[in-house]
Amino acid sequence: MEFSEKGTLKILKAKQVDKIFIDANILIDNFDGSRAFHAQSYNALKYAIEKDIKIYTSSDIITTIYYVLKKRFSNVIEYIKKLSTICDIVGFTNSDLNKALYIMETNTEITDFEDTIQYIIAKKINCSLIISNDKNFPHIDIKVVSSKEFTENFR
Repeated sequence: MEFSEKGTLKILKAKQVDKIFIDANILIDNFDGSRAFHAQSYNALKYAIEKDIKIYTSSDIITTIYYVLKKRFSNVIEYIKKLSTICDIVGFTNSDLNKALYIMETNTEITDFEDTIQYIIAKKINCSLIISNDKNFPHIDIKVVSSKEFTENFR
């Protein structure tokens, strides 16, 4: 199911987004001030916290954050501890894995396995929105917006 950009944002805004899934790039951008989308990602996360929006990410994303940031930052463990107080961290199961594989087998436009698993997790926990700066993140029936779109459209 595809969404019209403006129509979906109006519907989501009207019902108020209450559960969001945050992709790895948003959380990495939030921590690393040298990244291009740092300010937008920081503002998106700050806004979600201020509005008491339930924030989710996956255990897989947490390990990715550690792997990417540990090379340049000594305080990554402290950041992950902080994330564990801000986000509900969700694991994935064999069933989730098989659903992701099925989607990739039946939809040739979806080619990123890791993002497909994140989509399945967001769907499993009934998130109404995924925030990702990845333009190719799967958006089958959950709206995906960038950190900039989130802060511009949901204020």
